[in-house]
Amino acid sequence: MLHERKADLDLAQSLVDAVQEDPKRVRRSARELVDRTDLDPETAAVLWWALGLAARQLNELADAEQALRSGLDIASEARLKRRVGQIRSSLALVLLYKGDTHSALEEAENASAGLSDADFARNEMQIGLILQRLGRLDGSLARYKTALAALRRFGDRLAEARLLANRGVLHSYRGELDAGVSDLEAAMRIARELDQHLIVAGCAHN
Repeated sequence: MLHERKADLDLAQSLVDAVQEDPKRVRRSARELVDRTDLDPETAAVLWWALGLAARQLNELADAEQALRSGLDIASEARLKRRVGQIRSSLALVLLYKGDTHSALEEAENASAGLSDADFARNEMQIGLILQRLGRLDGSLARYKTALAALRRFGDRLAEARLLANRGVLHSYRGELDAGVSDLEAAMRIARELDQHLIVAGCAHN
């Protein structure tokens, strides 16, 4: 039984990890699994998380929010602290994309309590982005600085590229064009190494 539960959880986590590459496949696979009655709470929460992430990638923000809130409810009821933090952090980004910036910041700040290591660093990066959208640029830069050091320590190159891309835009807002170009070029180099073509295109456009 424990072996089967671990296999289910590993599968659910693999769907979360594959969202960037193929959100439609992830959504299809997660939908086939999420209504199983024999799932343990953590696996169910992670499947809803995968569904929310896939919907966000496909720009279906209402579906993304609904799926993430379903996963958050399950994780909260089961007192899965890390999963609560991870899903809250993803929900914060969806709320940001929906234009509800203040709620996004509240969710991201709440997520921090359940996160550590690379998860915490990625959430710090998201708080930096939210503060950037709110025009609180000094606070955003401080969060980016903290997050960047940790992301490099944990070797999360994809998150590092995203952070540098966002910080490059922030520098341009402040008229710090050399720093902006430096960050964007660094983000492009990492994104090319990782075959993240959308990030490369976005950096080139900026």
